[in-house]
Amino acid sequence: MSQIRQRRYGPHARLVYEPNLIRVDSRETTRRESSGAPLRLLACGRLSKQKGFDRIPELLSDIEIPCEIKILGSGPEEEDLRQRFDSAKPSSHTVELVGRVDDVVPYLDWSDAAFMPSRNELNPVFVWEAWARGRPVVAADLPAFEDLRTSGPVLTFAGAPSLRSALGVVSSDEYRDFAYSMGLQASRTMTTRSEIVARIQS
Repeated sequence: MSQIRQRRYGPHARLVYEPNLIRVDSRETTRRESSGAPLRLLACGRLSKQKGFDRIPELLSDIEIPCEIKILGSGPEEEDLRQRFDSAKPSSHTVELVGRVDDVVPYLDWSDAAFMPSRNELNPVFVWEAWARGRPVVAADLPAFEDLRTSGPVLTFAGAPSLRSALGVVSSDEYRDFAYSMGLQASRTMTTRSEIVARIQS
């Protein structure tokens, strides 16, 4: 909201905060069983510069923990990303462009954490979807993610060194157990203030 006001996208008196409508999936959640490496990360969103997926090879270049990343979504950068990932130097990491899917739940349940290397975000729905499945979020150090850290499990990074630290935390079974409980709690206590949303939910 503050960014919208600062950039004068609309008159202050007419700006209204409407939380995203999130439907918490009723399927039973499951902890991901510890299986060592690789660390499973799930990214999701439109394949555009804004989401920062093109930064993944550079971000992973100094990461020693083997990572398996799946990216859900489609968009204008798909072919460029495919070439970028194919031409990356052989390493212990894998990145797969899955494409658009109708159901993210099985992928979240597969993962150890949601991964969001975005260049900018406001209030990303994917964070709440991850929490609703008991998964923490590893995200770029943007104001939106710093705000969300007060509500649920979010680890932020500014570059490869701090990403390495964040992934070290996520690789801990103890942290994943903590994040599982904290994420579910966050998703259950999420409030909506919109009369329209309340009507839809009733």
